[in-house]
Amino acid sequence: MKKINIIIYAIGAFFALSVLFLVFSFGYSSIEMLSVGGLGNQAKELEKKETQFLELEMSGKEWKNIDQIYSQFKDGHLIKFSEFPEFRNQLETMLRQNSLESLRKSYNIKNLFEGIVQVTIDFNVRGSYANIKRFIHLVEQDPKMVFFKNLNLNKAKTDIMGKLSMEAYFVK
Repeated sequence: MKKINIIIYAIGAFFALSVLFLVFSFGYSSIEMLSVGGLGNQAKELEKKETQFLELEMSGKEWKNIDQIYSQFKDGHLIKFSEFPEFRNQLETMLRQNSLESLRKSYNIKNLFEGIVQVTIDFNVRGSYANIKRFIHLVEQDPKMVFFKNLNLNKAKTDIMGKLSMEAYFVK
């Protein structure tokens, strides 16, 4: 009987080892799959962070040039405040060139921020519709920052009466 017991124990041990091997194989393959999946997720996260980094790098390059861009903007679109009298004379000249009579001009000067000044000009004009339209077109053609805020036209007996409000931006 000893041989039978030994054979039974040997078969039982072999069966137990086979079961253990099977369990460990499934466990190992599951861990391997999880780690491969984890690596895939980590790779996606790294790609996402790399994209964000590249976007930030581009933004950083743009910010490095902001002083130059702002300087170009000021030179190209803002009027020097020292040229304000010339601006007023140019406005008067444009009105006269278009045969417009201007009445009751008022200038409101407001400091916006660090050297930028907003000047609001309110005035009434009288003239033909074509002349008013030509004046508006002249102002729009100027590359400097001069805008119409409000425009109100009314028919008078022979002419058009207009109440205009403009904004101009200056740099000190």
